[in-house]
Amino acid sequence: HLFMPTEVLEKRIQKITAGFGSSCVGVHIRRTDNQPAIGKSSTDAFLHSMQQELSADPDTMFYLATDDRSEESRLREAFPGRILSNRDRCLRRDSREGMQDALLDLYSLAATRKIIGSYFSSFTDIAADMQKIPLVIAGE
Repeated sequence: HLFMPTEVLEKRIQKITAGFGSSCVGVHIRRTDNQPAIGKSSTDAFLHSMQQELSADPDTMFYLATDDRSEESRLREAFPGRILSNRDRCLRRDSREGMQDALLDLYSLAATRKIIGSYFSSFTDIAADMQKIPLVIAGE
């Protein structure tokens, strides 16, 4: 694939994804710089889609990749004990650390069984395409 992690980053990805199992669904919520995503894929739409997944499989866990820490807090409150993420991530995409954390999120999302993603987000699309996993756009 076009985006290849370094050996060190690959170990971080493996550490995060090792416990995913077959019931882990990826969630990509884009907020800070993508107006179409914010408008179409509301938090309520994500909550609804996530609840549907949980209703279908009570063992569902969610790997969350987001650029908004308040969204993460809201989802952790709504689904206690079910949200996995790279909690110590850097959100600055103009820094080396931030770019590495974005790649970690991309590969972690791709390691799930399905992605609930943001409208008009190439990050969402690439993560699903990497392993050809099902993709649902929140709000559609």
